Amino acid sequence: MFLLACATGDCARGLQDTFRRSLDTIHRKMAHVAEVMVRFGDKVICPKDPSYSTVSPKVAKWSPFFDGCIGAIDGTHIEIVADKESKEDMRNRKGFPSFNVLAIVDHAMRFTFVDSGMSGACHDMYVLRECQTKPSFPKPPPAELPVQEMRDWIKTGVAYIDPKGTKSLQIDAGKEGAIIACSRIAILEAS
Repeated sequence: MFLLACATGDCARGLQDTFRRSLDTIHRKMAHVAEVMVRFGDKVICPKDPSYSTVSPKVAKWSPFFDGCIGAIDGTHIEIVADKESKEDMRNRKGFPSFNVLAIVDHAMRFTFVDSGMSGACHDMYVLRECQTKPSFPKPPPAELPVQEMRDWIKTGVAYIDPKGTKSLQIDAGKEGAIIACSRIAILEAS
C-alpha cells in the first residue's frame, strides 16, 4: 500500500478503492509505515565512521589539504503539489512549489545526511545553517592547517594566501585553477 502510494502518488481514496479498506485503516497504516521508514532512514543514512578518524584514500594524495574533507554537499528542489494556503510559501525562485533538499555523501557516494523539510522559498544558505544545528549533521574533525607546507608553496610562487585571512590557498594550475579551502570543510572548485 505504502509503495503503491509513493510510486503513483495515489490519494487515500484511491488506495481505499484499490485495497477495499476503510479510510481510517489507510491513514493509520500509512502513518505507521512512514514513521518506520523515517526511523530506518535515520539508521541507514549516517556516516560509517562518525568521528572521521581516517582520511579517505580517494583524497589521500592531496594530503594534508583535504584531510578534513568528509564528502560532497549539494541541494536541490523537489517539486511538490501544495494546497492553496501554502502554495506561495513553497514557491521557489524558478516559480514552482517545492521542498529544498540538502544532502551530503561521503567519498564512496553513500548518503551520510539528508534533510528535506525546508520550503522551496528558503535560501540555500538558510537551509545549510538550519541543517548544521541538527545533531545528525556530519561534522568533520577540526582542521589543522599545514602551515609549514603552505609557507613552502608560497615561497616558490606556486600559491598565495588570501589577504582577507579566510585561510584559503590559491594553487596556480593554469587555466583550470583550483581553490582549496583549508577550514572545517574542504572545498574544491574548478573554474
